[in-house]
Amino acid sequence: MNKSTLKKRLKEWDDKQWKEELEAKSSIMVYRSAKTAIKEDPIYDNTASSIILFQARSNTLPLETRKRHTGEETTCLLCGDGEEDQHHFLLECTKLAEERLKMTSLQRPHQEDQLEVLKTFLFNESTEEMEKNKEGLYKLWRLSKRKLVTVTDGEQRTGADRS
Repeated sequence: MNKSTLKKRLKEWDDKQWKEELEAKSSIMVYRSAKTAIKEDPIYDNTASSIILFQARSNTLPLETRKRHTGEETTCLLCGDGEEDQHHFLLECTKLAEERLKMTSLQRPHQEDQLEVLKTFLFNESTEEMEKNKEGLYKLWRLSKRKLVTVTDGEQRTGADRS
């Protein structure tokens, strides 16, 4: 087997392994439906907004839903209405609605497939649009941290609870 054939087969094997691992993880539905190939993504630039974008894309934002593994409460601390998961944070939390209105990528008719809305917002093909979405997501995240400082439910919460 020559070098180019070996390289090709190794890439095919690697791609197959990657796809199998994606299929096994139910928590990354948006990522799985949007990310169809292994490739470098130029949107990441080591800024705080890039970190938040990566966490949102991989469904690893430190939201209340992570507490489900320890049996703790997962209700959104900002609005108190519903489980605070990625979907709630990006599309439904009423306390973040005003900031969300500034992000055109999240302005879709209510009946539209919300998975598609998230996919388009987090994995837009246009670098320019993706930069806007990344900055908008970061502003939304920072706003949620600031608002958490003022939320109380028996004890004072701080923005550090979300870091």
